[in-house]
Amino acid sequence: MRFEEMLGREMEKLGRTNAELAAASGLGKSTVSRYLRGEREPRWGSAQLWQLAKGLNTLAGGDDHDLEALFAALGDCLSTGLQIDHATYLTRLNALCRCLNIHSGALARALAYDPSYISRILAGARRPGDAAGFTAQVAAYAARLCFAGGKQEKIRELVGCDPAALETQEKTMSTLRRWMSED
Repeated sequence: MRFEEMLGREMEKLGRTNAELAAASGLGKSTVSRYLRGEREPRWGSAQLWQLAKGLNTLAGGDDHDLEALFAALGDCLSTGLQIDHATYLTRLNALCRCLNIHSGALARALAYDPSYISRILAGARRPGDAAGFTAQVAAYAARLCFAGGKQEKIRELVGCDPAALETQEKTMSTLRRWMSED
């Protein structure tokens, strides 16, 4: 389910309006309207997502447990630019890092990201802002490491592909990108 569908369903269930959610959440009416139309989404784990969850929870008369569940449910509906769910993506990203012995610090240096940001992504505490772009960067770095270290067989076993899919660094990068981001 897409984010705007989930948000709309929750509001419909409560029988509440955009203006009521805006007032309860502290967000602007136009921001809530853009969320509901799918023109905009809050970032995963952001203050705006928390405010939406808190506003819905307040309108529903829920407790803290309901708030946490609602926050998680809304977050799970945010688009990632990927064609797989976040849990599968995270599992595959970490499996690739283990397979090639990539540590968060080395990945951060290679991709020019803050090391703590990469650590949080690998731990599942953060999601990349541009998941498709991040995945392409990780795949390119992993393909370079794979060819520099002669680890094509390890990658073939991990991904479950034909040897032809890993004949060149470019093919390996493309194969890894697809494996990480598609079902």
